[in-house]
Amino acid sequence: MNTKKRLWMISLMLVGAIVIAACGPAATAEPPAAAPVEEEPAAPAEEVPVEEVAEPAEDTRGTLRWVHYNQWGGQESLDPFSPTRMLPLIYLLYDRLVVLDANGVPAGDLATSWEPDETGQTWTFHLREGVKFHDGTPFTAQDVVYSFQHMLDPDLASPLASTLNLIDPEGISTPDDLTVVFNLTTPHADFPFLLTDYRARIIADGSVGTIEETGNGTGPFILEVMDLEGTTSVVANDNYWAGKPALARITVVGIGDSDARVQALLADQIDYDEEMSAEVIQLFEGNPDFVIQNNAAGYWQTMSMNVTVPPFDDPLVREAMKLVLDSEEALAIVLEGSGTIACHNPVFPGDQYYLKRDCEQNIEQAKALLAEAGYPDGLTVTLTVSDVDPLMVPLAVVYQ
Repeated sequence: MNTKKRLWMISLMLVGAIVIAACGPAATAEPPAAAPVEEEPAAPAEEVPVEEVAEPAEDTRGTLRWVHYNQWGGQESLDPFSPTRMLPLIYLLYDRLVVLDANGVPAGDLATSWEPDETGQTWTFHLREGVKFHDGTPFTAQDVVYSFQHMLDPDLASPLASTLNLIDPEGISTPDDLTVVFNLTTPHADFPFLLTDYRARIIADGSVGTIEETGNGTGPFILEVMDLEGTTSVVANDNYWAGKPALARITVVGIGDSDARVQALLADQIDYDEEMSAEVIQLFEGNPDFVIQNNAAGYWQTMSMNVTVPPFDDPLVREAMKLVLDSEEALAIVLEGSGTIACHNPVFPGDQYYLKRDCEQNIEQAKALLAEAGYPDGLTVTLTVSDVDPLMVPLAVVYQ
């Protein structure tokens, strides 16, 4: 893959000039001669102090050069609710009402506290004071109403709508600028947990039509340049309600090929990559120029079955396919033990709602299920994978 890197250089020169014009009286006729008069020496001109203008301090926070492995893949909108949202930028530009803390428990973000009524069908959220959008507009409860009504608009077809369709779009009210009340279509004891969804971001009232390109949120970074074919960049929001970000700028460039990403790291063209196989990580181990971090997260590797077509429309076949996999072997080979066996569960093991269950390989039971489904001689299927995600090919090999 031939990757061309586009460099943009902008030079700014600020020149301050003070021009003082010498002014004197207009010329007059020569006066008549007069007796000489001894003149007193003129007083020395008083020096006018010149105020020195200090140069702005250099921002030493630095720039993070980030790579996006999907090359946007049709993602082109900065509307966080859009099906074509640019997900890496959504994280940087917008905030949520509620987030999950390190223990998987809902914690305040743009909301500071919340409480239900006695039925659990009406929830009141108290909002953070003093928050502003990137354009300086104050954040209020009306922005929350607008955000969720926009998200639930059927014409938008937001992927989040199916998760939060218990919100009545006409039942959201604002007793004051810092209070918003959700009237749900059904009681829900853990509604704040639903609002921690990574897509549930807040946009400014009336911003549809411009938000797709401006990314005007309340988040820690402000859009600087959006270039789908080159380098997209955001700069620090130094007025961020949670404090100044630790970075001055983040640049994002799309590199879909995993080998090209490795070469970009080694050539000091990017600083960070979050998608690496255990085999590739070995190239960086022991190198003092790199830091390898292993963090528990909710990301999972999966091979999906199309349940609308045979044979995967039969739940017996799907269960048999699960029983065939040796999860211990997959963990050892694909991730070299650096991970957790999810047991066909997309919920993060550290989550409060994680259900631990057994998923040991059982070939005999898988054969019995296939026979019951009408495949007594077994079943041959084709696995279709891509190396865009470097872990998928070795996972398919293990499954085979």
